[in-house]
Amino acid sequence: TLIQSRIERRFAIKGREGGAGPSAVVSQAGAPKLAEHVMASDAPVVIDAQGVSKRFSGQPALAPTDLLVRKGEVVVVLGPSGSGKSTLLRTLNWIEPADDGDVWIEGESIPFRDSERQVRRSESEIDTMRRRIGMVFQNFALFPTYTARQNVALGLIRLMGMKRQEALARADGLLARVGLADKTHAFPVELSGGQRQRVAIARALSMEPIALLFDEPTSALDPETVGEVLAIMKDLAAQGVTMVVVTHEVAFARQAADRVVLMDAGHKVMDLPVAEAFGPNAPDRFKAFLSLVAPTTTITARVSEPAH
Repeated sequence: TLIQSRIERRFAIKGREGGAGPSAVVSQAGAPKLAEHVMASDAPVVIDAQGVSKRFSGQPALAPTDLLVRKGEVVVVLGPSGSGKSTLLRTLNWIEPADDGDVWIEGESIPFRDSERQVRRSESEIDTMRRRIGMVFQNFALFPTYTARQNVALGLIRLMGMKRQEALARADGLLARVGLADKTHAFPVELSGGQRQRVAIARALSMEPIALLFDEPTSALDPETVGEVLAIMKDLAAQGVTMVVVTHEVAFARQAADRVVLMDAGHKVMDLPVAEAFGPNAPDRFKAFLSLVAPTTTITARVSEPAH
């Protein structure tokens, strides 16, 4: 994960140096006015990012940004490439440590043992905090020499101390939940891209996280397999799984999101309930972004019923 983060960081810097690209749709002159209307809710706060910002080699990637996510909520983050959406997502579990700001998980700061005095946690303490939030990467990050069930069970055995047979049984149930009951003994090379991503989702679920973060989970998939992954994600949303999803799949945002966040040039420029975001009075910035987005994949029915 750390190696991938460093490689992506280098390419992100090159991308920003290469020109404005699609991001020019939204004015980048200073901090844009935020279109925001966060719905009132009694659900407990799961993630509370406060003023997180990030620079890479002196180049701003994320301006000070707040993001609050409540239990059971699905927040979809949209925006052009290089807009800071993946950087924001990675600060939420401190895979990408923010230069400034703080992230709280169920009332506990990830980076600080004492937030008022800015007493930082050790890396091992941060890692323990991080385990409470699941992460699904765009490139699957599966171990090629492990079967699907072994990939899912590994964290349960190594991190949770679960007995091997119990962990494998849990893995089998989770694979059935994502429609892969017949692929438990398959190796990643024997699976399609969509199937590999569903194994990665099962692995993230295995740790019983309080929330799942998805970093463009369909961007590395063939068009014919995108729908099956989105269908699983839509099912998870319907089951009340707390999710923050960075994606280009507008159809998923329309059908599954509670809130839609728009990022541009490192700024959060919109944070609205889905009905307002896609309604007639949507901000002009969001309408301009949608006008450039290609038609997205239709989300079909899920592949199989979840295991009970």
